[in-house]
Amino acid sequence: MIKVAFDIGGTYIKSAVVTDELTIEHFERVGTPKNIDHAILNIVKARLEAIIHQYENPEVRLGISTAGAVDRDNKTIAYANENILNYTGTNFE
Repeated sequence: MIKVAFDIGGTYIKSAVVTDELTIEHFERVGTPKNIDHAILNIVKARLEAIIHQYENPEVRLGISTAGAVDRDNKTIAYANENILNYTGTNFE
């Protein structure tokens, strides 16, 4: 099993694998794009798929911290300010 962490902010999207010893591996940071055509979600999906492939399809535990207010029941961004345009309504299910 691996643990994958994402931090989605107005400037960068950061991701890493967190080991059982709580060390960080495979850290990556990319600029947060304008969220046109689900660009943010596409970055998260592509990065997660690359990590899963690299670790040969392990069981994954995923954690996401994000800017904005999260509707946990619907797995969507309920509100995001102008730091991430078009992010409100993004569905992470």
